[in-house]
Amino acid sequence: MASRTRSSKISGAVRTRPRNLGEVQVRSWRPSERLLLEKWFRKEEEDIASTDPSVLIRQLPREYGHLYAAFTLRGIRQHRGFILVAERAGHPVGFLSGIVVPMPPATMMMEVRPWLEGYVLDVYVEAKARGQGIAGSLFTAAERRFRAWGCDHVAVNVLVSNRIARRAYRSMGYSEWELKLHKQIGPPIATWEQVRRRRRRMPRGLSLD
Repeated sequence: MASRTRSSKISGAVRTRPRNLGEVQVRSWRPSERLLLEKWFRKEEEDIASTDPSVLIRQLPREYGHLYAAFTLRGIRQHRGFILVAERAGHPVGFLSGIVVPMPPATMMMEVRPWLEGYVLDVYVEAKARGQGIAGSLFTAAERRFRAWGCDHVAVNVLVSNRIARRAYRSMGYSEWELKLHKQIGPPIATWEQVRRRRRRMPRGLSLD
């Protein structure tokens, strides 16, 4: 994904002209900004961890930004997606990534009305640029893109404890639809290898005990 040629395969999904939104421009991410994107992903996750009262989000390894950027770019290639960058005075100060959610399974089609959902994967604004409407500019540009592609609504996830983000999303017209509740029922698991071992010990298929 570091090469400009390979990026052009998804640039049809992300290419837009820079949009003047006051002092802010929102444009498509450039492959030359890969390292910046990796830094932003790491900073974003550190911010999220600081608002996590359950301490489920742990200290990040050094390579996290690189791995998550690769994961995100794969998802954007697989689904219709984009990455937008906000600039102020020519300096990148934040980004938003989004995809069009794949068709749901047949059972869910029976449960809910038809929809075509644009989903915001990640959004981050550098600390020095917060409180200046930059996130709002990114969301406005993303919603315009999703609407042009035929989406009828946009979704974004947020931790309940992240009051600042929730307040910002509400101010943009977003409302809560589904909540994931969490309860600790046993001692915390120390490593992912322990998770793998426990899964291997589980009974296969339907348990009627």
